[in-house]
Amino acid sequence: MFNRRKAYRQELNIEGVVTLDRNNIGVTIKDISKTGIAIVTNKNLKVSDVIDIMFKDNGILFQEKGKIVRIQQLGNLFLYGCEFLSLNSNIEKYIKTKQNIENA
Repeated sequence: MFNRRKAYRQELNIEGVVTLDRNNIGVTIKDISKTGIAIVTNKNLKVSDVIDIMFKDNGILFQEKGKIVRIQQLGNLFLYGCEFLSLNSNIEKYIKTKQNIENA
């Protein structure tokens, strides 16, 4: 299968929270790249929703703003592809660190 993505995606599968209209929603962070993130939840969201994304890994708290650009239904769950609204060099460093750990 051809990967159309321009940025490497790091698989995570860790718990996080997104906020939409002041409502906190528990999610699983499926994967992350320097340009976006994939989340899974049982809540029904819409393409173009702007969400605040929060997760913690190895004691580091990440808070990003993203826009939902893709939805895929997985049984009673939804997978959302989100594009970050601004580029964050900390995310890129985080991904490189995760890659180095996996390749060690």
